[in-house]
Amino acid sequence: MAAKLPKGWPPEVEFKSDCDWTGVSEELRTKLRPKQNNIKRPCRSVRIRIIEDKSHPAYGQRGLFASGTIKPRTHIIDYVGKILPESKESTISDYIIAFTENLSIDAADHGNESRFINDFRGTGGKQNVKFDTYESHEGVYGCGRFAIYRCHEKVE
Repeated sequence: MAAKLPKGWPPEVEFKSDCDWTGVSEELRTKLRPKQNNIKRPCRSVRIRIIEDKSHPAYGQRGLFASGTIKPRTHIIDYVGKILPESKESTISDYIIAFTENLSIDAADHGNESRFINDFRGTGGKQNVKFDTYESHEGVYGCGRFAIYRCHEKVE
């Protein structure tokens, strides 16, 4: 059964709740890929909407916003996309983040709501989330999960 798409999801991008590991070696997949997938549903703590503030650098594009209060240090969502060696990164994608073991995650063609997080620089605002790897349920630090956490202050 296909996952329900989040409201505001663009039709040209495939929604996925887990990363695509086919772009890396079997050795790295075995070492880093989690054995269990994420939950196959949209994240309830965030929503996608068009940025309407004309002074925002991403005006007119989609952004990710809290759908309610998110307490400090709360795990919000994992960043999902295609895992690639940094040497094979796209030079034109706006959806790449460094991951671990010289790998990157690119959410240009598929991913989840996390791909709509916008850089706070140039907005006049301050950082309100933190990206970090975390220990998976298998007990391996950085085992294929790159999470987005709420920073120190509440966000509404």
